[in-house]
Amino acid sequence: MAAVKELQPPTTPSALGLGKVGHLEDGAAAAKIVERTTTLTSSQKIEKVSSKLATSLTVTLAEPVHGEMSALVLPVVEYNRANFIETAKGNKISRECVLSGSQNIILQGKTVIKKRAILRGDLAQIRIGRYCTIGELCVIRPAYKALQRGFAFYPMQIGANVIIGKNSVIQAACIGCNVRIGEGCVVSRRSILKDCCLLLDGSVLAPDTVMPPFSIFGGSPAKIVGELPICTPELISALCFETFSKFRAKSDPA
Repeated sequence: MAAVKELQPPTTPSALGLGKVGHLEDGAAAAKIVERTTTLTSSQKIEKVSSKLATSLTVTLAEPVHGEMSALVLPVVEYNRANFIETAKGNKISRECVLSGSQNIILQGKTVIKKRAILRGDLAQIRIGRYCTIGELCVIRPAYKALQRGFAFYPMQIGANVIIGKNSVIQAACIGCNVRIGEGCVVSRRSILKDCCLLLDGSVLAPDTVMPPFSIFGGSPAKIVGELPICTPELISALCFETFSKFRAKSDPA
């Protein structure tokens, strides 16, 4: 816990990938950015939001950007309508993904499941909130516990406004709302990700790990490397809404 106290939380929305990009490699890099932003007032820190919020959806820590706050501008991602199934609740599910035990997979709406993703609803129930994005080649598998006579699988709950990067393997017991999981991550069994947290690309979260709210985890095994600003819920929810809105069939109007 002493290492956490030494690294003060970033006071701008930079931890979500704003402005000039600089990857969060260690605590020292984060400390330098915090030192450069401490002279701003709290209102100024929130106003320094880039209009290109997380355009590439790459998890980075960045310097503040001068200028007024503006609407999010993300690139339009087009897909072939024939390759996706669109449900009455607005879900967009790739025909190339694998939904095992589909009767146990509950989507609340406005969720995108991209190609070659695998959801193991045959093991236990998987419930996913609104405005979530599950990247390509992801594996969503309910957590289990070894018993004397076999295994017991537990239902998985994923909250609203969650983005899971491609090539990630998720075995969490629960994922809260407004969560960003980077690309190539492993979330081991029975882990709990609270609301408003960030897992950096390539991180490996050990079994039974609990990520507290507004925390940034990174590394293998993943450890806390920073904290997110108080405006994180608004930023991630806006990012998820814009990501879904810009994921359009080729024939859809702009």
